[in-house]
Amino acid sequence: MTAVAKANPNTVVVITSGGPVAMPWINEVAAVVQMWFPGENFGTGAAQLLYGDVNPSGKLPMTFPADTTQGPATSRADYPGLNADGTTGTFGLLDKVNYSEDLLVGYRWYDAKSQTPLFPFGHGLSYTTFSYSGIDAKRNSNGSVTVTAKITNSGSRTGAEVAQVYIGFPSSAGEPPKVLKGFQKVSLASGGSSTVSISIPADQLKIFDETTEAWTSVKGTYTVYVGSSSRDIRGTATFKID
Repeated sequence: MTAVAKANPNTVVVITSGGPVAMPWINEVAAVVQMWFPGENFGTGAAQLLYGDVNPSGKLPMTFPADTTQGPATSRADYPGLNADGTTGTFGLLDKVNYSEDLLVGYRWYDAKSQTPLFPFGHGLSYTTFSYSGIDAKRNSNGSVTVTAKITNSGSRTGAEVAQVYIGFPSSAGEPPKVLKGFQKVSLASGGSSTVSISIPADQLKIFDETTEAWTSVKGTYTVYVGSSSRDIRGTATFKID
């Protein structure tokens, strides 16, 4: 890819994969489009995106690491695992697989370990831009929380944005720094605005207590993070559980 980009710095890389890929050449190309497994209309869909006939509005369902040293599974002992004699496993049957990340699955690991990924969970660019305002969180009588935010298409193209709500539990809960609890997609014309309302059920605000083997609420102040990705937080609010 480096050789291609050297010949033409306006190169756009279109990736078809089922997961993250290393991109040591990322700063040498003009853009990257992740197409996943697009099927028989791959060519048509890619052309519509690249020529601007369609405005991309997808968000990453996983984190793309900056390099292979990031993330929870960076050794053969963690993945694919170990055999009983301590040798590294293959993709066949294994005697032991180490889930060393515990609760820190995916983006939670990057947040807890202060690692800056190449592309964070929930990331996705567009041919337009969106601004957030009026972020608020209200705890309801049934224990649920309603999060609201005004989304405005501040660019020149019609597009869609996915507002994401993450919850930061009190430190005594022992949870990751923040956990995705809801999201809502909204399509807006240029200059248009809409208020999204995302409800977080009371059960989603509980943690599993391994001592009592039951789901329980933790008293304290909770932080609500609203943003365009797990790392692009546009505003916060708080609520309390007494």
